[in-house]
Amino acid sequence: MKPEHCLLVVIAVLLAAAPLHAAQVHILNEDGPGEGFNDASAIAPVGDNPGTTLGAQRLIAFQFAADIWGAMLESAVDITVSARFDSQFCNGVQATLGSAGAATVSRNFPNAPLPDVWYHAALANKLAGSDLDPENPDISATFNSSIDAGCLDGISGYYYGLDNDPPAGTVDIVQVLLHEMGHGLGFSSFTNPITGAQFMDGDDIFSEFTHDLDAELNWNAMESDAARAASAKNGPKLVWHGAHTTAASTELDAAAELFIAAPGSIAGSHEAKFAAFGGTIDPTGITGDLVLVNDAKEMLLDGCDAIVNSVAGKIAVIDRGNCEFTTKVKNVQAAGAIAAIIVNNQVYGHAPLAGVDATITIPAAGVTHRTGEALKIALMSGVVSGTLRANTDERLGTRAGYLRLFAPETVIAGSSVSHFDEDSEPDLLMEPFVTKTGYDIDLTRPLFQDIGWTFVEGESEGEGEGEGEGEGEGEGEGEGEGEGEGEGEGEGEGESEGEGEGEGEGEGEGEGEGEGEGEGEGEGEGEGEGEGEGEGEGEGEAFEAESGAVHTADQNGDHAISLSELLRVIQFFNSGGYACAESAGATEDGYQPGPGSTLCSPHASDYNPADFEIDLSELLRLIQFFNSGGYVACPDLLPPTEDGFCPAMP
Repeated sequence: MKPEHCLLVVIAVLLAAAPLHAAQVHILNEDGPGEGFNDASAIAPVGDNPGTTLGAQRLIAFQFAADIWGAMLESAVDITVSARFDSQFCNGVQATLGSAGAATVSRNFPNAPLPDVWYHAALANKLAGSDLDPENPDISATFNSSIDAGCLDGISGYYYGLDNDPPAGTVDIVQVLLHEMGHGLGFSSFTNPITGAQFMDGDDIFSEFTHDLDAELNWNAMESDAARAASAKNGPKLVWHGAHTTAASTELDAAAELFIAAPGSIAGSHEAKFAAFGGTIDPTGITGDLVLVNDAKEMLLDGCDAIVNSVAGKIAVIDRGNCEFTTKVKNVQAAGAIAAIIVNNQVYGHAPLAGVDATITIPAAGVTHRTGEALKIALMSGVVSGTLRANTDERLGTRAGYLRLFAPETVIAGSSVSHFDEDSEPDLLMEPFVTKTGYDIDLTRPLFQDIGWTFVEGESEGEGEGEGEGEGEGEGEGEGEGEGEGEGEGEGEGESEGEGEGEGEGEGEGEGEGEGEGEGEGEGEGEGEGEGEGEGEGEGEAFEAESGAVHTADQNGDHAISLSELLRVIQFFNSGGYACAESAGATEDGYQPGPGSTLCSPHASDYNPADFEIDLSELLRLIQFFNSGGYVACPDLLPPTEDGFCPAMP
């Protein structure tokens, strides 16, 4: 049967049998004279990279990352990576880093392990034992040359050293390349996580192992797009159902658990993540009443100053933001708390409690924003008792013994599903946010074994994403834009998405998706048996832009919520409602507490429902912005929130 090919900038790889040897991975320089890999600007050798021009160092770093992958993977067919540097989006606080993805995909090729299942170029070639599309590269990659021009505040450029020792204020290009190539080699689903639609209405190898614990089904066995779309938001119950990866997940650190005994509204087990500092906890754990902290400095729960309310003998609940994690826990320890719970102010994952302080002896753990908000509501209504303990049945980043995939309650195109969950510890190469150090591929290796790759003795690493779609034999390119976050509480986070296009000639239609390191746009062109359109998406570290719409509570328009601005909304909350000011200019914000006219637009905090009353959840949302040090109008790369705003990163 003639192979079917699709234009794509995505990621997913598969096995093959075969005797095979180490793969040869080649970088194809797609840059023009004087740019990118051909930039002749003089530069000193750095970190074992002997290049003496910027272009030479770039090419050496790219080939270095390619050789790491090639030394591990078995394939008799050479793997080609089309690569280039272009000037892309960068505004000082946000920028595209780069993207990569598979250029073509195939199914029903010779030696295909499963019929009618899509495989990506490099893996399909390995399994077939021949290059199924010799006219085109296997992976496409594009990176932002503007990063080296210092376009990002606080970032001088990429670090081209090969020693895994990037100086502060640089982006380690090898880490980025390893991740991106990992996506191009096979770490991604072809299923659209937003709609649940399969690529070309067909199964793909990644979805063969994407499993929903509630439905007890792998994605390829689900009967509807709606079921897959719902599953894409079912974290932490979306897992990888492959034998090699499940066996290797025991390498992860033990998980923590916050077990709530009462009240019934939140009773049960809640996941937590132990701090890198403080006391340890066994499975018996520490039991006590939970209490919200009060440091008397602000109408906040950040615990950044001396605690004035009674937390002695209790488990202190603290919001993330405004100071170091160690400062928060040290303050509640001084006030007699027996343990600390820190609530994430970001909607994804647990608060990552980094830091070092040998004087902290009480245990601390981070919980998700969802868990924390439920705790706050319960605590404002009565007593909450619970136990913080080690969970002997789970590892960080697993559920029911299976390694979790990234599936936040709001889908992030280009990030959702096609990554390991960010709560894995130690950090993994293929998490959605760039936090890993070290040039190894950790649990990406067993996942690749699940989908069909075989390995020789060697080293491994990977990082990146890219998307696109289309059908027909042809060329494909993927571009992505991303964001990067600098330093903040010992972590780097980001996300992104984009759009792409594919064109071809012939019969049929196709759609596809991919990912990139960055907020991404992907494009592809091809000739062959089809034409298609696609979307390209990606991720990166996020430099939040303080621009865009201004929240009604932010009276001075500085994209931060001050104490007085917060107290104003608390006044509306305590008054049981608010109304339009009786006359223009009568108040700074145009509203007044209590009953009155409702002919004006509702306050931005009054969003669910917009009924001229501020309820507790709406007030807590504003407190979240205060805790995080500010807010932004949600970037276009994120699905919209109910109020249209997102907390700024601390």
